Amino acid sequence: MSSDAARLMLQSGDLQSARQLAASALAAAADDRQALETQIRCDLLSGDLQPAFEALQQWLQQQPQAAQALTLLGDLYSRTGRLQEAAQAYRQALQLQADAIEALNGLTLVLVSSQQLPQAEQVWQQAHAQAPEHVEVQRNRSLLNRCQAPRWHFPMVNDSRRNDAFAAAIDKAVKRISANSPDGSCRVLDIGAGSGLLSMLAARAGATHITACEANPAMASMARKVIADNGLQQQISIVAKPSQALRVGEDLPAPVDLILAEVFDSVVIGEGAVPTYEHALRELAQPACVTIPCRADIMAAMVSSAALWHEAAVDLVSGFDLSALNRLTPGVVGLESNRLPLQAVSAPQTLMSFDFSMSARPTPWLHQTSLTCTQEATVHAIVYWMRLWLDDDIVLDNRPDLGDGQHAGFIEHWGPMARILVPAVTLDSGACLQVETHHNRRQVTLQVRDPVTGKLLS
Repeated sequence: MSSDAARLMLQSGDLQSARQLAASALAAAADDRQALETQIRCDLLSGDLQPAFEALQQWLQQQPQAAQALTLLGDLYSRTGRLQEAAQAYRQALQLQADAIEALNGLTLVLVSSQQLPQAEQVWQQAHAQAPEHVEVQRNRSLLNRCQAPRWHFPMVNDSRRNDAFAAAIDKAVKRISANSPDGSCRVLDIGAGSGLLSMLAARAGATHITACEANPAMASMARKVIADNGLQQQISIVAKPSQALRVGEDLPAPVDLILAEVFDSVVIGEGAVPTYEHALRELAQPACVTIPCRADIMAAMVSSAALWHEAAVDLVSGFDLSALNRLTPGVVGLESNRLPLQAVSAPQTLMSFDFSMSARPTPWLHQTSLTCTQEATVHAIVYWMRLWLDDDIVLDNRPDLGDGQHAGFIEHWGPMARILVPAVTLDSGACLQVETHHNRRQVTLQVRDPVTGKLLS
């Protein structure tokens, strides 16, 4: 009776009462496994991991084949970051009881945490088959979805400005390539296809064959469904591989005439655009292959904005000096929409450019730019953003509102960034800040030098 009451107290969230009732039940009957399980759960939930571990060790010494004890051991290992041991405990539990829903849920979570998403998906499918309405099953589904299709994917595919620009550039390129082809064909490779939208735009423009590669197996499967739903499965082939694993004659019928690659982040190269384009143009493309996008610039301007500065720095708060915290400043923050007021105090300039065309030359790893202050001002940050050239005429510029009301419309998934200056720098009109822009083919870093001393600003 006490063990049932202990479980009810646990379910109500009263850990103290649940623990007391479980202890009473165990005092009356040391082999009461329900009471022991409740006690261990109370210890896990309250962070008392050592007594939980000792109790589980004793339980498993007495009953090595206890699936519930192994599941709880997996929970304990998971909570302490010992993911490999957690997965092993859950799998041992499932060998003993294949339909153990808690072990299935725990293993799903561990596999997600270990970035083993295909395996996590398989285990989740087993859990869903056992208990489709179980709250942890539904919660793990949401977690898997966020990992397999990040939240930014939805605003991206709903962004009409982006989509219309890509549609126009793709239509122009496909028609030009087809007109110049002896047989009127246009073979397309869509790298990082995601939902398959760019591939479908190419099909609508008249491309004769499109290979869409997507490294995420779950997204590749979803793209197949999307393409079939739109009746384009005869024109578009989905390959669940990264583009670097593709082979002409195996995954592609022939070298392609047009490469579509939406593999960019806010600073252009963070998703591997440089090696992706280099490999595709070298191994998978015709000599006259067209690329969309074909190049990108990182643009920047000095801004005055105390509100932005306080996103990553601090001075006086409630009369106290908290500036020592600035030693821990992240230095760089992302701008969300246009919610922070910005006032540009320099003209926008190009910090660095990347060419993704067939005739591209490598981008030097360092570029120096002088930003000139247009008025006496306190400079709180360097704001920088991407300008993406789909072709020589069609451009997506993610310039934020710099206080002049001029911006082409915010593209959230390519949000501008801000290099916060700590401390802020006061400049006269005509004074300059030297910005050194570095890249290592994967990351872009801005270093800013003091206009007087030449020393790097933090």
